[in-house]
Amino acid sequence: MDSPAAPQGPGTEGTISGLGGALFGLIGTRVELLGVELREESRYLQRMIVRGVVAAFFLGSALVLAGVLLAVAFWDTHRLAALAGATALYGVIGGVLLNGMRVSLLTRRAPFEATTGEFAADMAALRQKPGAPEP
Repeated sequence: MDSPAAPQGPGTEGTISGLGGALFGLIGTRVELLGVELREESRYLQRMIVRGVVAAFFLGSALVLAGVLLAVAFWDTHRLAALAGATALYGVIGGVLLNGMRVSLLTRRAPFEATTGEFAADMAALRQKPGAPEP
């Protein structure tokens, strides 16, 4: 009187275990890809922070020394004009640098783009009906 709830053929267990193994393999691959991209993002951010701090230090030092040089060179004749010119020049340079950073941030590819693309492709493949042609 024991009747199974669903009919099982000789290969049903193998098919289910194969599907489960494939699913776990797929998930493992995607998690590994996410880890690789996370390391890449971390290294990128570390490099950018170090470069930014070092560049800010040297640019700041150069600007201070240039301002002192201008003030000393024109101390007897046009000291205020020299200091105003240096200030304007530093402001323009700072604005150009900030604009360059803004452009870099806007044109940079999205983080984890490959992972999200692979997940989208996986979802599309799972939603596709069996036997339907691939796009």
